Amino acid sequence: MKNETNNGHGELLRIGNLRTYFYTSDGIVPAVDGVDLVIERGRTVGLVGESGCGKSVTSLSIMRLVPPPGKIVEGSRILLDGVDLLGLTQEQMYEVRGGRIAMIFQEPMTSLNPVFTVGDQIAEAILTHKKVSKGQAREETIGLLRQVGIPQPEERYKAYPHEMSGGMRQRVMIAMALSCQPELIIADEPTTALDVTIQAQILELLRRLKEDQNTALLLITHDLGVIAEMAQEVAVMYAGKIVEQTDVTTLFRDPKHPYTQGLLASIPALDSDRSARLNVIKGTVPNLVKLLPGCRFAPRCPFVMPVCREREPTLNLHGDTRVACWLYENVSDGEN
Repeated sequence: MKNETNNGHGELLRIGNLRTYFYTSDGIVPAVDGVDLVIERGRTVGLVGESGCGKSVTSLSIMRLVPPPGKIVEGSRILLDGVDLLGLTQEQMYEVRGGRIAMIFQEPMTSLNPVFTVGDQIAEAILTHKKVSKGQAREETIGLLRQVGIPQPEERYKAYPHEMSGGMRQRVMIAMALSCQPELIIADEPTTALDVTIQAQILELLRRLKEDQNTALLLITHDLGVIAEMAQEVAVMYAGKIVEQTDVTTLFRDPKHPYTQGLLASIPALDSDRSARLNVIKGTVPNLVKLLPGCRFAPRCPFVMPVCREREPTLNLHGDTRVACWLYENVSDGEN
């Protein structure tokens, strides 16, 4: 049972200067490079950006599941209720994973074990973190399957992953994530592989369960529509760094970073001319092994200035938004 002092809002997770590098034969890849993020209890934080910007590596870093040759660099901090997860032993992390922080992966078919029934897999998570009998774990599992909207849960308990649809498998993953009433759920592209109708059902399910259990949610996606519907706070990532961070209303009303503006401009409006060309962000994401000096978005930015190619901007507060862009800094004439 959770401590009563954990009810309501308040800081749950603080990520400080998170740097996760991959040491490859081609060179060092700074997949996550100096990320700062705070997640409060009961709140949904959206982490958005193009594929390859570092969103998933950030989530794996929180869980300390970064695969080789990746490594969380010294100086990083991941504080859960003030305790640095990077200082815990693997045995202590086993208690955190699933117990206090749970993760819903992008493709449940690759996350669920094909040779065990879905019921046994959820029950195993319960038995790992709770002192209950196998019979109690089975009853809790059936209750969770019912809670996430799976019909005939007693029968589905005995089903294998390949016998279920993509939407049902994703519901199983959500049930597994909820099995030990975690304080934080990390959802990594939870609706990408699903059709629009099932997407809406999964998002509504996540929102309802989050509100019922006051669970914090880190929602990782490239879909700004999902962010608008689900998140209260938004962090925009580009090439391993957060370039803009604010509340969701401010982000859509007044995006400040040129990258964020480009992402929003690329969404077609319902009343737009169907024959008109969609807006695109020109260029490609930079090669992280061969980064150029200055702002990482400079080669694609329509507002680029000389200083952008010389010095990297830092994330500073401007109004209600933290943004890393020289457009909002006082730059001397000589640097313009």
